[in-house]
Amino acid sequence: MTKITLIGAGSTVFAKNLLGDILSTPELQSVTISLFDVDAQRLALSERVAENMTAMLGIRPAIEATLDRERALVIRPR
Repeated sequence: MTKITLIGAGSTVFAKNLLGDILSTPELQSVTISLFDVDAQRLALSERVAENMTAMLGIRPAIEATLDRERALVIRPR
């Protein structure tokens, strides 16, 4: 299983641009994407952006958003 973690994902413009690059690569469209930030409100916004992007692209990668750095970095089975 492949997991990509975005540290500082509360920077929504950064996260959106990076997610666009990741999700436009067919080999990465089924990965787990973990969004991590220390700001819950900004993280929630980035999570909504990620969900909207995947819906527009018609793909279903696993998206997780967390305030817990360890959870963001550790690979767990789906």
